[in-house]
This record gives sequence, structure tokens and C-alpha cells, in this order.
Amino acid sequence: MADIFRDAAEVVGQLKQNGYEAFIVGGAVRDSLLGRRVDDVDIASSATPQQVVQLFRKTIPVGVEHGTVVVRHRGRSFEVTTFRTESDYIDHRRPSAVSFVSSLHEDLQRRDFTINAMAMTESGEIIDPYGGRDDLTNKVIRTVGKASERFKEDPLRMMRAVRFASQLDFRIEAETLSAMTRAAADLTHISVERKTAEFEKLMAGTAPGRAFRQLVTSGLFRYLPGLTPYQQGLVHIDADGFLPLHKNAERWAYFVRSMAISDETDWLKRWKLANRLVQEIKRLTDVVRTLGHQAWTPWLVYQTGVDTAVSAERVRAALHERTADTERIYEIARQLPIHERKQLAVDGRDLLGWWDRPPGPWISHCLEQIEREVIGGRLENRKEALKGWLLKQKS
Repeated sequence: MADIFRDAAEVVGQLKQNGYEAFIVGGAVRDSLLGRRVDDVDIASSATPQQVVQLFRKTIPVGVEHGTVVVRHRGRSFEVTTFRTESDYIDHRRPSAVSFVSSLHEDLQRRDFTINAMAMTESGEIIDPYGGRDDLTNKVIRTVGKASERFKEDPLRMMRAVRFASQLDFRIEAETLSAMTRAAADLTHISVERKTAEFEKLMAGTAPGRAFRQLVTSGLFRYLPGLTPYQQGLVHIDADGFLPLHKNAERWAYFVRSMAISDETDWLKRWKLANRLVQEIKRLTDVVRTLGHQAWTPWLVYQTGVDTAVSAERVRAALHERTADTERIYEIARQLPIHERKQLAVDGRDLLGWWDRPPGPWISHCLEQIEREVIGGRLENRKEALKGWLLKQKS
């Protein structure tokens, strides 16, 4: 058992030693059965939040009203949540009331999909009342109980189904997909930010092409920002291009370029992305568009910046269905004599001292000329050498 499960088992064990039921639940169980990396482990228990706080030395009351307390143990955080059921959802997101119960099975019954409705004892025994293990084997996404009810409670679960299909390369079970098609319009009740978070995880999955097709088949795409005009693009996008991409901005840039979206900034803002991320995406699409098929040169790497150049190269390579030559960029960067203008041996004050001219745009123009000469290896970055070259240009 991995260290994180060993530590979680100690928390479970301490709860049980004090007379409470406790189990590892949810995504950690699913991912461990799939052999995937597990970074977070959640625990469900019959103990109330107050009882959990009294039992452990280090706790953080992050969601007591919903029964959740974070327990700090061996440097890790474990969310311990009281077994609970939920009443009707008043806003398609939050239940009108949460009731604590004493049964693990009642707690698992409220969860979204069978593959997320399994529990594990501290010894590793799997508790699977809804057939989640079989669905893992068969690579199927299926709701717990009636799909229409699960989606009525929280329509975002439809996006989660598509996201899991991408992350796990699973198919969505027929009745679940049919219920999604009937309930697709309910996504209008969900905030853009929550839909965006699921879409970003979808793009980062191992099978985004499958997910894009299911967005179209179910009709969910119509209720995502700005996707309605791109139905055919979603079906035919080369989704394998997402797989080598490392960052969120790279995936958005690849998507925008693949869909041939013209009003990129306005379109991205419809997804309520942070301004900094929008600027990073726009910078990547601009670099890719400007570069075309030309090779990276020292001046291009310097002008673009190493990190942006590497990201742009990944996006460009994905668009042209080739392997990104990021090592070439790193090699160029290692040989650059400077990496930013302030590393030049001269600045604007020097230029004003050498030339009897008032300040103006000519200073920046001269400094860029110097940068080009230094980056191109035609001029040594020493003050006297730069001064001599400048005075020679003046004469």
C-alpha cells in the first residue's frame, strides 16, 4: 500500500479504535484500482465533525456545515466527512439540507457515478454496493441509481461524466448518455466557472477526442461558452494534439487555433478565464501565427522568452502533427549572451550622455539595434565596444 494509503489507514484506524466507523472513499479508491497515481485520500466516517475535532490534535474545520473536517496527519491533509444524505437541490448545485446518517451505504448512494461510489477499509478490502468495480473493468461511466435524478440534483455531473470519459478513456453507459441528452439544457443553471474547470480537465485527459464527441452527441456543447458554432470542429478536431501539451494555456491555445476562432480574446473571456491566463493564451497564439513554419533563431528565442517559446513550439508542433523540438530552444537559450534588455552593458542614460539629443523613441530603437547585434554575436556586450559601435553608427 502506498504511503498515502498507509497514512490514511492510520487515521481510519484511530477513528475505529474510538468506536466510529470509517472508510477510505471516492476517487482514491477508484484510482488505486486503476493503478493511477493517488494524491488525495478522502475518508467517510460515522463520527460527527465535533467528534473528529476532539479526536485529532491537528484539524481544520473547512466545511463543518457539510460534515467535513480536514485532519492533518504525518504532514498530509485528509478530509474526513460524516456519513450523510442530501435533500432536494434548491439551485441545481447545493442540497437544501444535509442529514448525517450512520450507514456507509446511504452515504455511497448519494454519489454521482458507480466508479466513485466505492469504499476501502484500512486493510484494503473493497466495499462496492453499486458495481463500480465491474464498471472499471468494463470501462464504463454509469450513474448511481437513476441517471435523470442524479443530473437533476447537480447538472454539472453531466460535464463530470464527459470529463471522466476523457481522463479514463471510458465510454458513457447508454442510459446515462440518454439522460444527459434529455437534461443538457439544465447546464444553463451552472456557473461558467464550474463548467470551465471541467472543460479544462477534459482537455488534459488521455482521450479528449472521445469526450468532444460525447459533448456533441449529448448536446452539452450548446450550453458551453461559445461552442455552438463549432459543432463540426469538435467532432473532427485532432484531439491527439492535446496529449503532448503540458500546460493549461497550451491546451487552450491549441483548441483556439484548431477551431480557427478569430475573436480569440473575447471568446476566451466568455469562459471567465483569469486575465493573466487569457493574455498568456493570446501570446502563444500570436507567436504560433507569426512563426508559421520558420525555424527558431537566437533573436526569436530572445524576443519571445524561453518559457513562452517552448510552449509555443509545443502548440505549433501539435498543430502540424510533428514532435516539438524544445531541446533546440533550450540549446539556443543556453548560448544567448543576454536574456533581457537590462543585461545590456549600456542603458538609455548612457545614450543620452553620448548623444546630444532630447529623450524620445530613438532610445528604445537604438537599444533594440544593440540587442540584435549582441544576440547575433556581431557585437560584444561590453560598454566600450557598444559605445564605439553606436558612435560609428552616428557618424
